[in-house]
Amino acid sequence: MSEETAAEERIATALIELLRKDSLDRISITDITTVAGVSRVSYYRHFSSKEDILLKHTCYVLDSLIEEIRAGGLRSGASFWQRFTKVLGESELVISMERAGLLDEFFSLFDERMRIIFSIVMGLDMDDKINLVMLKFISGGLIRLLRSSVVDDKEINENDITSFLRLLGEKVLL
Repeated sequence: MSEETAAEERIATALIELLRKDSLDRISITDITTVAGVSRVSYYRHFSSKEDILLKHTCYVLDSLIEEIRAGGLRSGASFWQRFTKVLGESELVISMERAGLLDEFFSLFDERMRIIFSIVMGLDMDDKINLVMLKFISGGLIRLLRSSVVDDKEINENDITSFLRLLGEKVLL
């Protein structure tokens, strides 16, 4: 990880940590830079606003997952969903974006990447055929499902999710 990327990561992590305790409008740039251990100059070199931090971090996290998939990892249902759940859970993207009032922006970024992920992992051609509202519905339900105790308790496993989404994708694409 380059020094520039490390600084961006520290800033994003600091903001997410601060969002656990306070709303976005009450968090100052000084709060973020203090927790991140970076200067204001470094902050403004990487980001134009607090919202920009979350949007860029969301892109980074989701794009990293896509690169991991493209590199040949995470092709099986179970390994993919375990990693996917871990990425969304550990990064606290959904919760942070919701607390910041950026949930619509999150879903827009998420939906773009889910088209790619569904295409690679499930072999579905989703480029132009799927209705965007349907993809948002599927993505929203998927996030809620993965954040629920149902998956943790193994009432539903990763292969169940993959099978359901493949079947649903095939039906939607007809």
